[in-house]
Amino acid sequence: MRSSPSRQVLVLVAGLSVLAAAQARGESHSLLWGASGERWTPQSRLPDFSMAGYRRGEEPFRVPASQISVKSFGAKGDGKTDDTAAFRKAIQAGAGQVIFVPPGRYVLNGLLTLAQSNTVLRGAGSSRTVLLFKTPGTALDARPAHTDGGRPTSNWSWAGGLISIGGPKRRSDVAVRVAAEASRGDRDLELAKCPYRRGDDIVLVLHDDEQKSLLEYLYRGQPGNVSGLKGWRVRQVFRVMGIDGRRVRLDRPLRFDVRLKWRPVVERFVPSVTDVGVEGFRFEFPAEPYQGHFREVGYNPIEITATAAHC
Repeated sequence: MRSSPSRQVLVLVAGLSVLAAAQARGESHSLLWGASGERWTPQSRLPDFSMAGYRRGEEPFRVPASQISVKSFGAKGDGKTDDTAAFRKAIQAGAGQVIFVPPGRYVLNGLLTLAQSNTVLRGAGSSRTVLLFKTPGTALDARPAHTDGGRPTSNWSWAGGLISIGGPKRRSDVAVRVAAEASRGDRDLELAKCPYRRGDDIVLVLHDDEQKSLLEYLYRGQPGNVSGLKGWRVRQVFRVMGIDGRRVRLDRPLRFDVRLKWRPVVERFVPSVTDVGVEGFRFEFPAEPYQGHFREVGYNPIEITATAAHC
């Protein structure tokens, strides 16, 4: 969620106060974590990131066996020629393969999308393969938006990527209503019915009400001006670890309360793109003065969208 400078200050002050309290007692470890996690709880401000990373850190990378080169599609890598068209041709032809980008400086003046699974865009190393984006995202695709308080801005201030990983949203099965409330830190959900099995990936979705009570909760009672935000939703993906009637055991704690007034539902998590990689590059952009928060021009290197996973 976007945040105003005042909210950033509040977060900073809160963090500094925790640090100062620990230092005042002569402690050298975080009050939220401790020396080795003994102070952490599922209700903590620190989410459980133990399963972050490629395929939850449980599998090696699935690297394609075959490889093509962008040079075969006309890329020059001379620091002068616009290689955007060559890269797009290589990406289209290289679905399910490694798309190799040999040493050089490749000028790119357009957006690139990796929308096919099992595809890796690979450079020769950050000191040898440079991707030089000369045109900002706002000039390529404006994506106008508004801040919480209705001020004009661009989606590039908090999202978007000059290289985007993701595809079209897949239709899931019918959403299943959550039948009972739950608290942040819980690992069980009671559903109206349970069509899932152990090992299924699911996504929990909450919907804000007309009173914007979900936003009020997320901002801990200090939302500021959120007149520009309507129909807000929050999501969290889980793996089903067990089933007991209509009760589902989750692989990780809830990051937020689940209240029935937020119309909570569960759907199957069905990403349209998986196992995509971007590696071995250095990204360069023109040196331009920073224009300030919500005025970013969109020099965002890589985006992994909500339709992609295990990348």
